[in-house]
Amino acid sequence: ETDEDLAGLAALMRRLKKFGRVQINLGVAHFTPKPHTPFQWHPGSTAAAIGQRLLRVRDLVKSPGLTPRWNAPGASWVETLLARGDRRLGPVLERVFRAGARFEAWGDRFEPRLWAEALAAENLREEILLNPFGRSDPRPYGHLFAGVEDAFLGREMDKAAQGQTTPDCRFGACQNCGACHDGAAVSLAQPAPAPPPETSAVTATRPAGAAGRPEQAVLINFAKEGRAAFLGHLELVELFKRAFRRAGIELAVSQGFHPQPKISFLTALPLGVTSADEYLRVVVIRPGPAPYLVEKLSGHLPPDIAVKSARALIPGRKVQPRAVVWRISTENQICPTGPPLHPGAVLSYTDKNGVREYPLAEFIEAARSEPGAFTLTIRLGLNGTPKPIPAAEALWGLAPGCLVAAQLTKLATILNE
Repeated sequence: ETDEDLAGLAALMRRLKKFGRVQINLGVAHFTPKPHTPFQWHPGSTAAAIGQRLLRVRDLVKSPGLTPRWNAPGASWVETLLARGDRRLGPVLERVFRAGARFEAWGDRFEPRLWAEALAAENLREEILLNPFGRSDPRPYGHLFAGVEDAFLGREMDKAAQGQTTPDCRFGACQNCGACHDGAAVSLAQPAPAPPPETSAVTATRPAGAAGRPEQAVLINFAKEGRAAFLGHLELVELFKRAFRRAGIELAVSQGFHPQPKISFLTALPLGVTSADEYLRVVVIRPGPAPYLVEKLSGHLPPDIAVKSARALIPGRKVQPRAVVWRISTENQICPTGPPLHPGAVLSYTDKNGVREYPLAEFIEAARSEPGAFTLTIRLGLNGTPKPIPAAEALWGLAPGCLVAAQLTKLATILNE
């Protein structure tokens, strides 16, 4: 982008500030030329150049109540190297790994020094990887065909330089991008007509989606047990999406450039933890009776994911989790029995934002202990919630970490309706 573009960004922020005394968080991301996109021929940027641009943005938008945020320039630099590098980058990756790099997507674990040292050890200058490509130059990924012709991408880059846009082929004429080769027809999703006017309002009891088909929000109650405890959040989302698709249950999708099924979980569950009471909210197209939905969905889920019930949600009425009941099972013989010994304990965490304190009396709705197990009902907070195992240690005066090997189970999710 040009300096004029950055000045326009600052002007937009000043206009937004005129709406009142609001706190605005401005997320800024460095643009990385990615393969198989119209900007793949553009050059990459060094970490120093990225840092200078970000500081320029910071200076332009400096204003009370406005906080700019961005990724570390070094992280964006490495992203560019990975997007544009050829086979010479292989030994560099191995050197970075053997030097101890792990989980570098986390800001506190990223070390650009390791990448610079690995490039130097392989006598590979970053400029070689960041230089622009000519239209006829061979590219490291040029032997791969992603479905869109280079000629179309070149035309799109020229149009972008002139500030021109390309209509969506789902609502207009074919743009001859090459994706529908050999006479194939566009079948990216269900046939969709032109989007409704922005001024239209939905007033039906059961609202209609973009295609005019009835939609219904449904709350599904399920258990996650056994080996399913080791499915992460994103894996669980994909599992349910596939189950709905195989069951022939159509989900409504979001609008925009990247439509996604409207599916969300009411609470987050730690990896490795089983639960007898989880909730999934989905928006279904042409919904049928709840028992039918449960039966259809159950036949396409693994045995350790058990659908217990489903019910339609009243439009406009939100269902939120209020508290969670946890059971902590342990073989530790020092486990006391009875009510908490220190109900007024304060639990402290230290993270990148400093020290967080949770007065447990404000969060614990019920707590009891029996031989080999603790049961806690913890109210969910707006700005964080104490973790059950450290909370149990603090309530009964146990040494921090003595329950680290305990088995954690979610017994119930209490809803606020």
